[in-house]
Amino acid sequence: MRVYIVKYETLENGYSIEGFTNKKNAVSRVSKLKRDDRKKHKDRRRIDYVGLTKEPKIVTKDFDISRNGIINAINYI
Repeated sequence: MRVYIVKYETLENGYSIEGFTNKKNAVSRVSKLKRDDRKKHKDRRRIDYVGLTKEPKIVTKDFDISRNGIINAINYI
């Protein structure tokens, strides 16, 4: 089972990890994070600016489809 893990860091929430089984959803999440960062960065009047401190990255991992593979995936994330 292939899992796509999106890693990013924001000023408000700190370090975050999200896992996806579909590559399209992972790429979409990275695009959404970058788009929101650009929008909020342009509008300087906003006080609630939550900027990205690290560039979002997609990491691909392969796990077995078994009880041990699922436990390893949960522990990795």
